[in-house]
Amino acid sequence: MRLKEWYGWHFPELPKVLPDAALFAAAVRIVRNREEMGAEAEEELTAAVGSDKAHEVVALARSSMGCSLATEDMEQVLKLAHRVETTVADIADAEKALQTSADAACPTLSAVVGPEVAGLLVSRQGGLRNLAAAPASTIQILGAEKALFRALKQRKSTPLMLLLRTPSSALKQRKCTPKYGLI
Repeated sequence: MRLKEWYGWHFPELPKVLPDAALFAAAVRIVRNREEMGAEAEEELTAAVGSDKAHEVVALARSSMGCSLATEDMEQVLKLAHRVETTVADIADAEKALQTSADAACPTLSAVVGPEVAGLLVSRQGGLRNLAAAPASTIQILGAEKALFRALKQRKSTPLMLLLRTPSSALKQRKCTPKYGLI
């Protein structure tokens, strides 16, 4: 987010065209100074973000309302863009490693709820063997123990699910609608 704010002073239209952090960082690294953008930068941008987005970025760069940045500021922006790119790559590597280990350790659970939630369930229960031995009602309440006991004490309705429901990234990754309880 700071990269978008900082580079937004120079090229305020770019975050609207490239909202994704990885693509934005790549575009910042390639475009650098929008006023001095050449043909080779256009080709590199086309390879990084696609031809449609690249043409839109080039058109906006020629008519941008942003101010020029000092060379020291531009160097810092480029360093930050490099850090964002490496962080995004590290996150992708970690997600791939989590997927691989979840598929190896508990393939069925990983297929049903996704690797993130499977890892949370196994770690919260204290191991795969403990998770397999736990009743369904215990698994359903995992992560909501505080809320459960508070609801019982206050004689209100108990929570339905927490860990099984909270991470929506697994649902977005699979591009399906949530059907809780229907497996």
